[in-house]
Amino acid sequence: MSQVHVIKSGIVVHASTTQRADVVVTDGVITDIATNVTAPTGATIIDAEDCWVGPGFVDLHTHLREPGREESETIESGSRAGALGGYSAILAMPNTEPAIDNVIAATYVIQRARDACIEVAVAGAITVERRGERLAQIAELAMLGI
Repeated sequence: MSQVHVIKSGIVVHASTTQRADVVVTDGVITDIATNVTAPTGATIIDAEDCWVGPGFVDLHTHLREPGREESETIESGSRAGALGGYSAILAMPNTEPAIDNVIAATYVIQRARDACIEVAVAGAITVERRGERLAQIAELAMLGI
């Protein structure tokens, strides 16, 4: 059975304009944008009157602080804050303690990011401990998608 959401009466952002419209999302895919959509039986209705409706933002420079400084920010808390601000994806910077400069640190962040409420990509440090003296495990990090 399909999961259908209808976002009603929002100000929909298009590439070159905005319009007040309804947005139908079926199984996570936008299937219709029109005025006065009749919601199918069983659909979840979201009242978006006076709200902006558009694609999620992407933050390419996010300091999540995990691992090492979880008292400041965690992957979970940072991703939740991003989602509340309209972001659908963030890029975790490697200035953690320890730095994300090796497979172990990167794998830790990747695994923790799997439970995040939005997509969390990971940036790796170019040099060991971000000191600028020796190259980090760049090839191995690249194999992980870093």
